[in-house]
This record gives sequence, structure tokens and C-alpha cells, in this order.
Amino acid sequence: MAELTIPALDGHALATTQYPGSDPLGPVILISSGVAIPRRYYRHFAKWLAGRGASLVICWDYRGIGGSWPPAAKGDERKFDYLMSDWALKDYPAMIDWIGENHKGREIYTIGHSFGGQGFGLSDRNVRVDKSVLIASMSGYWRKMVFPANYKAWFSLLVMGDMLGRIYGYVPGKFGLGEDISHSALKQWAKWCRHQEYFFGDADLPQTRHFVDYRGPMLAIGLDDDNWATPELIDHLVGHFTNAQLERRQFSAVQAGGKVGHFGFFKPKFEETLWEHVGEWLFER
Repeated sequence: MAELTIPALDGHALATTQYPGSDPLGPVILISSGVAIPRRYYRHFAKWLAGRGASLVICWDYRGIGGSWPPAAKGDERKFDYLMSDWALKDYPAMIDWIGENHKGREIYTIGHSFGGQGFGLSDRNVRVDKSVLIASMSGYWRKMVFPANYKAWFSLLVMGDMLGRIYGYVPGKFGLGEDISHSALKQWAKWCRHQEYFFGDADLPQTRHFVDYRGPMLAIGLDDDNWATPELIDHLVGHFTNAQLERRQFSAVQAGGKVGHFGFFKPKFEETLWEHVGEWLFER
């Protein structure tokens, strides 16, 4: 295991944890997080993938999340300002570029959790990816989430989150949104969640055009007990990958062997059920 810092396209330092794999000729796998989730959350799954046939598995933090804060010497780092779209347009491309430059000849596989799958579609680098897995990645229109989770999301984003951002200059994660997140990022996210087309309806985000660029194999996974990533919202997102070789799988809690929800897929207890589906799809085909 190694801790390395990789510069984003604009030079911002991105923290990564890298797990050497069992096959030096295997693919490099990049795991991209959900909103305000630090890279360490995916460590068990990353280690498991490293042992299944990857040459390297990389977990990383978007700017402003986990270890990817700016130097404290620049002032109050918690008020560091960025947009959520920066994760897809400035951070993600740099990770793909780094893999291509430092692991020439290796295939690149990506796994995106929640926003990680959305950001994959927004980036023009998705054309350089050989296989992609989306886990609980969806279009985030709040009204299409399951009641009462939809109203909780509405309150967290549109009321409480904005209020906290005005008070603190950022949104503290201790109030239930995960890691600390910038006020600007939260406002952009709230803007998308208000629109029935999510960010596909954002005129300020023309990069949604890159969804059609990806032409490789894609596995999109949904969980029946996920109150946010409902089948309808997952299908709305992946429907924009019009040229992907898409395979869609939906699992119940019974099939998984326990409650999963939006965040639970990466718990070790699902190694022999949910994880195995991903491992077989990535390495044994």
C-alpha cells in the first residue's frame, strides 16, 4: 500500500491510496467516491479487487474531501471554494492521465459509486477506460427518490445545507452530510437535484455531452433497498450512455445477504455476494 499525491489539471493536490495487485499484467482499477465520502471508505473492497487480478487499485479523494484539502497555510482551509463539477472536470481527468502515463500498456477499469459514476460520464477521459462499473449511480432528482428519503434529501440540500453554508462558509459534515463540503459545491448539487433532468438540464454544464463518448463494457448495479438510487433514477442516468455496452443488474437484500442501502455495498460482509458479481464481471470474462 502506498500514499501518493497526484496533481489535478489545475495543480490541486489529490490524495490517493494505492494497493498493489496480484497480477502485474492486470488492469489498473480506479475507484471514484460518492459525494463527501473519503477514500478510506473503499479500502476493503480495493484490497479485495487487488487480490482478484488487478495490477493496481487506486482510491482517491476529490478536492476538498478527505486528504485533498489545500495547505492550511493558505488560511481557513475549510472555506476552500470549489464546485462539484470540478471533481469530474479537473480531478478525474488528472487521475486517468496519471494512470496512462505511469502504467503504460495496462488496461484501465473504473468503479464509480454514486457521484463517481456521474463524474465518469461528464469527463472526456471516459474514452480511455476499458471497463466501467457503476454502483448506486443515479440521476438525482429529489422527487423521484423514495419517501420519506426524498424529503430528507430536499431538507438537507435546499434548507439545512444552504443555511449552514451561510453560517460557516462551508457545510460541516458533522451535521449529517458526510465529510465537510464547500458551500458552492452544495449549491450546485442542490440546483441539479431540483431539476427533473438532474445535471442534464444544466445549461452551464455542456460536458454532459461526453456521456455518449464511452463505448466500452459497463455494468450498472442497483440495490432494491436504496432509497436514493431507485431503479428509475439509475436507468435515467445510464440511459445517457447511449453507446456503452450496458449490462444492468438489480439486487434485493435477500440476494445480497443483508441490508445494503446506498452506502453498504462496500462492506466486507458482501464479499461473497455483491462483490463476487463485480469480480466475475471484471476479471473472468
